[in-house]
Amino acid sequence: MQQANVFQRPLPVLRRAARLRKSRTDMTDTHSKSRQRAEIAFGNVQSQFLARSRAVEEIDQTVRAREEKTLRLREAREAKELQDRLMAAAGPAVKQKKKK
Repeated sequence: MQQANVFQRPLPVLRRAARLRKSRTDMTDTHSKSRQRAEIAFGNVQSQFLARSRAVEEIDQTVRAREEKTLRLREAREAKELQDRLMAAAGPAVKQKKKK
């Protein structure tokens, strides 16, 4: 018994498909050079944009870190100044003399 191959196509269909593939590759070959140039140009522009974007992100991160540190230091300074004022308002500490 011979099994029929489900994927077997008649010969004229295969020839037509081969011709279509060949004609498509010819068309894509003519477009491929210009497409390659366009993709290279796009890649250059995109890499410049991404580099610029990364630089801006780094600057923003540095600015945020500086602002956070400044805020933290300001809060610490204000807390110390408040503590110093409260201690000064309480009056000077009186030292007792030691007996011999």
